[in-house]
Amino acid sequence: MLYRARALLANALFVILLATTASLIAWLSQYYRYQGDWTAGARHSLSQDSQALLARLRGPLRIVAFARYKKDRDQIVRFLDRYRAYKPNVELEFVDLLAVPEKVREYDIEVHGELVLDYRGRRQHVRPRPGSASVSGGYREDDFAVALQRLLLTPGRRLAFLEGHGERRPQGIANHDLKRWGVLLNERGYKAEPLSIGDDALPKDIGVLVIAGPRVALLASERAAIEQYLEDGGNLLWLADPGPQYGLERIADYLGVEIPSGIVLGPSVSELQGLDDPSLAVVKPDGYGQHPALADFDLLTLFPEVAAVRLVSGEDWRSWELAGLGERAWLETSELVGHVQYDAGEDWAGPLSIAVALERDRGQGRKQRVAIVGDGDFLSNTYIGNGGNAEFGLRLVDWLSGEDDLMRIGRVEPDDAKLKLPPRAAVVLSAAFCLVLPALFLAAGEWQRRRRR
Repeated sequence: MLYRARALLANALFVILLATTASLIAWLSQYYRYQGDWTAGARHSLSQDSQALLARLRGPLRIVAFARYKKDRDQIVRFLDRYRAYKPNVELEFVDLLAVPEKVREYDIEVHGELVLDYRGRRQHVRPRPGSASVSGGYREDDFAVALQRLLLTPGRRLAFLEGHGERRPQGIANHDLKRWGVLLNERGYKAEPLSIGDDALPKDIGVLVIAGPRVALLASERAAIEQYLEDGGNLLWLADPGPQYGLERIADYLGVEIPSGIVLGPSVSELQGLDDPSLAVVKPDGYGQHPALADFDLLTLFPEVAAVRLVSGEDWRSWELAGLGERAWLETSELVGHVQYDAGEDWAGPLSIAVALERDRGQGRKQRVAIVGDGDFLSNTYIGNGGNAEFGLRLVDWLSGEDDLMRIGRVEPDDAKLKLPPRAAVVLSAAFCLVLPALFLAAGEWQRRRRR
């Protein structure tokens, strides 16, 4: 009897202590929070890139979330808690799409669950990916990082595209124009605008001057204005197509480069894509130079009818090769008629550079930067979607604009989200699931049937 009483007392004390402990933990959780991420790839934590972007924000980040239902709002709060852990002054406001339609129009909202990031008067939108089972599941950290990156870019950076000589236009819809690239530039925070020089000097507020393949000769006054722009420390992106340079040879001499007449040919496309056209040059990852803009860049780029760009003299310029083709390529100096092949003594043998970068100091920590690519078609509406063409062009503009720290925000892929098996292990697992397990089930069933007899 005494033993039973002690057991009952011990059980009662255990229940009381357990209930007291649970209540205390519940009470403390209202005031203190702890969150840990034990996954191998830290998939529930922010990447180093996102943390670096948050650290660059010098003021509060205001987020307006357009969500109506409580469950969706709770999911958004949980998603943003990862960012609040590194930046406490992230302000969050919820807006009911149906209750406040004027705000929906003001913020140009397109989908339920859309987030609007506001930093120092500049706005960027983050939309959930379609097809997700929940609102928060539709957000991707790399989308959020791109939005933060655009907020941090220097506002009003102007890209002036030279016009008036048949150049490719950033708003043009023709196959050879650059509208698709212009849209990407605008989304990245740049202002891609046409510029006609005439007899005037170039404006002082140009971030980068873009010369995209003129088709008629520039006037002497226009060439002088470009030379003065470079002399004053202006940045330049020159997309120089094969053939005549229409008066820009003096600019090449000033920069210490040579663009010889002819088209770079090679067998790379026919090998990689089955296209029997040696004028379509493919640059593989080992064809890129050691340049800050191309760090960790490992995508193929396609250059149709590209010219060679040769570094002649450096003077006060520091130079890099951005992209080149190997020994199997050559510069064809004759017309592409019938069967073409390398002719020793006439053509230039590889390896050949097709894109170069230049940089020099201008004092007070300021640097002047120039990039010259022997082709403008790779960014045209027709070819920009091939391989890494768009990313290659965007990285060059980021570097020319001085936005070095914001060039490497890429897609976040947790390492433990994929199961990678060697071929032998895959065969063993397939045999186990397709043969061994069914045989075991059949044997177990037969054993059970015989046992019941």
